[in-house]
Amino acid sequence: MKQRIITSIFLLAVALPLVWMGGQPFRVVVVGVAVIGFLEIMKMANIPIVSPEAVIGAVATIGLTVSSDAYGPFKLTPFLLLSSCAFLLLIIMVFSENKFSFERVGVVTLSSLYLGLGANNVISIRSMGLPAMIFILLAIYLTDTGAYFVGRSFGKRKLAPYISPNKSVEGAIGGTFIATCLASSMMLFIKPFDIGVFETILLAFFVSVAGQMGDLVESALKRFYGVKDSGTILPGHGGVLDRFDSILFGVVACQLFLVAVV
Repeated sequence: MKQRIITSIFLLAVALPLVWMGGQPFRVVVVGVAVIGFLEIMKMANIPIVSPEAVIGAVATIGLTVSSDAYGPFKLTPFLLLSSCAFLLLIIMVFSENKFSFERVGVVTLSSLYLGLGANNVISIRSMGLPAMIFILLAIYLTDTGAYFVGRSFGKRKLAPYISPNKSVEGAIGGTFIATCLASSMMLFIKPFDIGVFETILLAFFVSVAGQMGDLVESALKRFYGVKDSGTILPGHGGVLDRFDSILFGVVACQLFLVAVV
């Protein structure tokens, strides 16, 4: 617990100024976090991080993270970049005599999409302004905190016993209720997005639910590969994915909601 608290303080000391500043320093760190998260999945899947497959996947992850609509003299879109990397991986599969299998092509490609898309949306949300990023972080933090305390006090029914036995239905509902009420109430005064009161409440709800799903997805991933943590880079917490899985899903849910209502 002591190590966990020390790491949390360090993360806050580094993350808060970066979130506040935004701009290029923030983007560089987000790219770095995305690549580390991708390599954590490679390690879990027993794909060497120093290999053509991992390098191709890391390039795809970086490209998806920093891309907007298109970049470069050939108008290389994010979809075309990911497709090109996937075809390269398929070619490697052929010449590796199936030592690098079709299933592993899927692991590398989907991991790049998962981390790259999520990280790209983190950058996109921050570009909308500091209040927008605060809204996401607040909704995720309140969900986690609310779910923990409500679950400990009233949790009886397991939410997903096979992949995350400590989470309860009551905790999940309580965390979402607390996050929806508090995050939407606070944001009504700051107005991070050009939407109404009802839409703000709905957005807080969707981000909260998506954040919990992101956490469960990562738990399922770890359960499948038989590991306790995604990595060891954050003492007391595990890996990058262990800390940022909820945010990756939360920002995507936010973007999808805004596209639908704005």
